[in-house]
Amino acid sequence: MFSEAYLDTLLEAEEVKTDIQRMAASSGEQIELTLLRTQTWIMPHTTDNLNELPLQYNGFCGYMIVNRDGLLLPGNPFIGVLKHKERFYAFSSKEAALTFASCPDDFVTEVAEKSKCFPELFQLLKLHQQLSCEHPFSE
Repeated sequence: MFSEAYLDTLLEAEEVKTDIQRMAASSGEQIELTLLRTQTWIMPHTTDNLNELPLQYNGFCGYMIVNRDGLLLPGNPFIGVLKHKERFYAFSSKEAALTFASCPDDFVTEVAEKSKCFPELFQLLKLHQQLSCEHPFSE
């Protein structure tokens, strides 16, 4: 769909990895809980059903959606899963997790705003569930 030259400008000389390669590389990057004591983190060694958690954004990294213009990069729950306001968030890297966790409400708002620019994200990220819980219809 896009020319190779255009894709090269988007990648900015980044190494393209498969999801399996990226997950394996980031699995050793667990969150150090002493860094953010104000947030609740679910770690791989503390739960048996980490892969069964209902992750927000259909498991994609909210940080990357906001900071890379809608880029859909799967989160790696083995880095650590942030629990914020009864919702669970996975991230593509430790840096993404720490930055998102420093101001999660701002990122949640930005993801919703980004979905206004890319309507297909609304369904893919399952934002309709988030909005219906936050703004229930009442008569």
